Amino acid sequence: MKRLERTIGRWLGHVRKSLNPRFDLLKTGKPPRASDTILGMTLAMLAVVLFAWLLSRLFGLG
Repeated sequence: MKRLERTIGRWLGHVRKSLNPRFDLLKTGKPPRASDTILGMTLAMLAVVLFAWLLSRLFGLG
């Protein structure tokens, strides 16, 4: 589980740095913070909604 947390933490760190390059909160080996988890879940939900919207537009299901 720790390895998964590190992987998610690194990925979220890259996302945070791309949004704000001065933000250097996540270091390697630290578990993700609650705000990182919320940011990750928000981005994942946005991706799911956009994917569902795209499928409905392509195949006319909605």
